[in-house]
Amino acid sequence: MGSIKGRTITPKMEQGFKDMKKTVQNQFKNGRVIWNKGLTKATSEGVRKNAKGVSMTRKKLFQEGKLKCFGHGISPSMAGELNFWFGKDRSGALNPNWQGGKSAEPYAPEWNERLREKVRTKFKRICQLCGKLECDNEWGKLQVHHIDYNKKNCKINNLIPLCVGCNFKVNYQRILWTKHFQDKFEEMLK
Repeated sequence: MGSIKGRTITPKMEQGFKDMKKTVQNQFKNGRVIWNKGLTKATSEGVRKNAKGVSMTRKKLFQEGKLKCFGHGISPSMAGELNFWFGKDRSGALNPNWQGGKSAEPYAPEWNERLREKVRTKFKRICQLCGKLECDNEWGKLQVHHIDYNKKNCKINNLIPLCVGCNFKVNYQRILWTKHFQDKFEEMLK
């Protein structure tokens, strides 16, 4: 175990860093462009000055207590306490989207990368909600979504590829999205 700025790095944190690094490497492999690509010395100096000004302003506002730092001191897993994403009393079982702890359920044994690849290929590597191509997906491969939200149901007609944004979106109003995708499958079979 190492440390960064006096904080002990646990094996779980270390694995998280490795996963983030791998994700970014995959993004560049899939066409992500470096933020400063094409900047000249003159334009990059302008960007640097502007960023420094914004950074100093935010730092001052934070020190004065007028700005909260993103996620600073907040644990999203403490139900009933202050939660950055939902505010007080909106996390865990108190969240209107709570599904009784379903996210902790294990996947079926057949849920593996080979099955997910089969689904992506079946749908020509296109997000089935927004139509984004996998090569344009900023997070690499498309995610494979269970239409009925049942992790044990890994039948090919229950799986659909979605980009990260769409997969996040369909976790709200689940009944509506289940019907939407089931109807889409029925149309495809006609």
